[in-house]
Amino acid sequence: MRRINIIVMIGLFLMASTVMLVPNVTYAAPQTAEQKQAKKNKKNLESLKQGIDKIQKLLDEKNAKKAKNAVKSAERNYTRLSAGTQGTEEVVALKATLDALAEKVKEQLDGEKQAKKDDRSIASIEKYLAKIQPYLNEDNIPSARRSVNDATRIFAKISEVGQQQENVVALRTRLDQLTKVVEESEIADQERKELLNAMIMQRSQYGSFIESHRVSTSWLHMLNHGKNEDSGNYSLSELAELREIFASLAAKQSEFNEKFKLLIEQEPGYVQNGFAVTDIIDLFENRVKYRDALVELVCQNYLDSNLKRMENTYSSLESDGCIPAFWLEDLYGPKAKEPFDAVQDVLPHYKWIAKAAPQEKLDAIAAYKPKLRKLLETKAKSNKWNKSKYAYNSDPIKKEAKLIAERKNMDLKKVAMTSKDEWHINKNELGVPLSRTGSGFALFQKDGEPFKRGYEITFTGDFNGVGYEPISRARLTSYVWPYK
Repeated sequence: MRRINIIVMIGLFLMASTVMLVPNVTYAAPQTAEQKQAKKNKKNLESLKQGIDKIQKLLDEKNAKKAKNAVKSAERNYTRLSAGTQGTEEVVALKATLDALAEKVKEQLDGEKQAKKDDRSIASIEKYLAKIQPYLNEDNIPSARRSVNDATRIFAKISEVGQQQENVVALRTRLDQLTKVVEESEIADQERKELLNAMIMQRSQYGSFIESHRVSTSWLHMLNHGKNEDSGNYSLSELAELREIFASLAAKQSEFNEKFKLLIEQEPGYVQNGFAVTDIIDLFENRVKYRDALVELVCQNYLDSNLKRMENTYSSLESDGCIPAFWLEDLYGPKAKEPFDAVQDVLPHYKWIAKAAPQEKLDAIAAYKPKLRKLLETKAKSNKWNKSKYAYNSDPIKKEAKLIAERKNMDLKKVAMTSKDEWHINKNELGVPLSRTGSGFALFQKDGEPFKRGYEITFTGDFNGVGYEPISRARLTSYVWPYK
């Protein structure tokens, strides 16, 4: 026990001595986690700004490879920022700038990569093009063709951007020109050398001539349809366009003969887009004959289609009891005593070719006016207002029907809906009601017509969020039922 006490006393003495030896030092308080993060944020933000500046500088220097590494470094600095710092206005703007620059870097890298590929392709094409003319000079046409095919194949690999560059456009032009020369050389391989260039030029010009008349309504195609006794589904208005230029074809023929004299003499069978030189000569020389054939075909088709339309209208009126409203203008309007427009429409064209119109068809068409009038008036006698079906009426219904009558220059005689409770609800794509529509029937009288016009009519009232407003608009269908 005494030994233990001695040991304890020695320990206390040593501790007291140690305390006495510690100098009087003031220790700084340790940094908080927030302070440490703020310091990191400041450092990383400064690095982010510097990185953005560096990226822009490298882009300006067209050094996309280093700019890519700078983007990665800047993105790391951004990810090291705290979430709160990333959400500040300044950092959001910096991130947007960084993203935009990253996209530019990618575009520059892709562009540089593609540009290198394009440069290699252009160099290869130049190599092949340089071989073509020497081959042609040596009359080595197969080798020239292979060079053209190789150059064409490689050109297709050049990017769209690359193909728009001025030097590449010029390269394409050269390739096209040489391709055409090779094609012409293949055809004219046995022709005399002194005629070769002139013949190639005329062939090229002939192709341009045919191309300039490529639209189906050009005089060339229209006369060709007449030659083949085919109407070409042309309209009367397109015949009128042919009539406007027809007188100038004599001068065009002289110009053609002079311009393509060599082709006409040496290669009259030369063909471009289905037309041989002899075909064009024939169209010029027999233009009146082919014009007359085409005019008769088109007018015959026009009359036949109108006659068929009238037959169908009559048949429909007979079976269904109604007729499209526009027919009534022809039957009872200002032109009631004149022939149908179909008759008037073709007469100027027959006059142009100095031939008589087919009177039998004109008479058949004209006969439909009295036939349709008679059938309408007969139908009117048997039609009576259906009181049981159209029993509901109101002031809004009458008001909207009268407005229609005023717009169409008619007098309202009677109008009603099927029921005040039968409505079709019109909804949007979300199923929200927009309006409701009800069906009805109305009778109108128009001056000069010996019957009343019966129309199916619809009435609409809008949905106001709680209920439906009173009827605010009405609409007629396009068909008319005659009523006495």
